[in-house]
Amino acid sequence: MKNLEEAIMDAFIEGLETTLKNIKDIRNAWESLDSDATKEIQTGVSAIEQVKNNFPKHLAELLTFEIKENCAIVKPKQFLGSDNFAKIAAIVRNLSGEYVSAGKESHFKIPR
Repeated sequence: MKNLEEAIMDAFIEGLETTLKNIKDIRNAWESLDSDATKEIQTGVSAIEQVKNNFPKHLAELLTFEIKENCAIVKPKQFLGSDNFAKIAAIVRNLSGEYVSAGKESHFKIPR
């Protein structure tokens, strides 16, 4: 029969082994995440907010933002007018994006 010290040491070692296994599981889960997810976790800023933050507030309010596959899709909520359109297009080009003309489905596409 084990004495008290041996029982305490065995419980301590078992606890360490469990902790190490949990750490390995967390590391493996982290490594399996895509780069956008890890960036969002590290910065606390969502992928949509990362894109939205490139636009001044008065322009961002005129747009909707969504992430699809490997790009951000930015759509106007309303008619932008030539001045606002030009400003938004310049920001999108600065982010290596482009305007996709598709009638009512026209949008700006920014690679991620």
